[in-house]
Amino acid sequence: DKLFKKQKMEHNYPHCWRCKTPLVYYSKPSLYIKTTAFKDKIIEYVYSIEDDKKLRTKINELKELESLYNANMQKLVELQNGLQTNR
Repeated sequence: DKLFKKQKMEHNYPHCWRCKTPLVYYSKPSLYIKTTAFKDKIIEYVYSIEDDKKLRTKINELKELESLYNANMQKLVELQNGLQTNR
């Protein structure tokens, strides 16, 4: 438990070539996942998302067409009612 020698030490770190700041590396725990085991499922999932996007796009287009149809039908009904009241 005795201190034998006390001295100041200077450490040389690598420095960033752009900003000239010291680069200090720390070891950190890592996690690796073997994705090749379920690669096919991932690809299938990605394609299903693309299919869902296409389906959502088609549904939105149909909703727009339906609203246009309903608006035109409403105008036709108003025109018919206007013609019937003018008789």
